[in-house]
Amino acid sequence: CRRLLVKAAGEMLNRLSAEDLCIVSPSLLHDIVLETCNENGQVEKASNIVDTYMSEMVRKGVLTAETYKLLASALPTDAKTNQDHMYTILEYVLSSEIDNLNEEQRKELIDTIDFKLVTEETLQRALTNNIVPAVHIAKGALSLCSKLRSELEAVKRLSEKQEEDLKRYQKQH
Repeated sequence: CRRLLVKAAGEMLNRLSAEDLCIVSPSLLHDIVLETCNENGQVEKASNIVDTYMSEMVRKGVLTAETYKLLASALPTDAKTNQDHMYTILEYVLSSEIDNLNEEQRKELIDTIDFKLVTEETLQRALTNNIVPAVHIAKGALSLCSKLRSELEAVKRLSEKQEEDLKRYQKQH
């Protein structure tokens, strides 16, 4: 019976405003997100619900580390191709609960972010704000360098091919 109720509630969440969504308890939202991801395979929908919920809780100034961890852990690791927004929310949580978290709790929260999936701007902000250990920023930066190197190599190959095609064209005409 609970599973059916969770499924029905999940279908209704899309109709709620961000403010109304915050009425839902974090544990129920966690269950709805799990059900949406596992049963329906609607990971993007679940991810958007989590983003909306946590953004509204941040806007209200009431998002806790416990709620963040509960909801972030409900999403599959491949739910997002970019984690800039989640990092912004994490930064809020770490800053607002700086006196309430021990090192292990901070590490668990930080580990919810895949720093390989954040942009250069987010890495720069993370470095400037000094909220997460530099090793995470370095891993993200190295991943970004590797991605850029691959893209540059692809562009070089394309350029060389176009040059060859141009030379062949010029010889023919």
